[in-house]
Amino acid sequence: MTGYSEQLFADEPPSSELINWWNQYDTPPQGCWQYSNIGFVTLGFAVTQMFAKDKGHNYNEILAEYVTGPLGMKQTGAVLNSSWKIAQGCIGHWSKSSEPPYQIVFDRNTPTGGTAFDLKTTGDDMVRFLAAQIAAPNGVLGSQIALTQQNQGTFPVCGEKTSVTMGLAWQITTDTQGHTVFTKNGATSRGGFEAIVIVVPELQCGVAVLSNQYFDASGVHPAGIGPGRTALEIISQLHPGFELTEPLPEHDPFD
Repeated sequence: MTGYSEQLFADEPPSSELINWWNQYDTPPQGCWQYSNIGFVTLGFAVTQMFAKDKGHNYNEILAEYVTGPLGMKQTGAVLNSSWKIAQGCIGHWSKSSEPPYQIVFDRNTPTGGTAFDLKTTGDDMVRFLAAQIAAPNGVLGSQIALTQQNQGTFPVCGEKTSVTMGLAWQITTDTQGHTVFTKNGATSRGGFEAIVIVVPELQCGVAVLSNQYFDASGVHPAGIGPGRTALEIISQLHPGFELTEPLPEHDPFD
């Protein structure tokens, strides 16, 4: 199923296709962990039913009132404002080939801000977001940020011999010095964009890397390094000796 996020970010009700998927979904028995883009979108629609003058049509309003507004993130949202200091016009691109030279493909791509089907943000706002994760602000929002960072359990990854420790959306790991590390990555694969956020509160360090290139495990970034490794190398430059105890978990490509 494709396009299931479009209605959420455009403040429209869920499509009939998504509703049918929900109605036919059977909760699986407890078992292995698997990344789920549609799971995140489902949570987004659930939120629109919780606060509500206009249920199902208010995701961006809720985001601004309860999260980005209190954090001072005035340049974050699904609809781009021309005044934002954002890298407008970036075209995303991805690799269609699993063999060198990894042909770059432009497919269904529009410049940054060309759609309302994802969230856009700026460097300034990402710094504010990272700061709030490193040291949660006072008040209700701060307590909720702290809640997202609480360990919810460790789960085996489906089809692999590894495991993932989860907070609420955060994937939790440690470095070799015992510091807790929070990570979240994602991609619009055929849209050609990829991003990762890594936060190490005990080091008062957070890094966000945004890329307009997407290459899955079969491809190689033209620079020879992907966003995840870039973020880790930035942290290791700031804090020599920093190294994760296990590889970053892979996100699910989102077409």
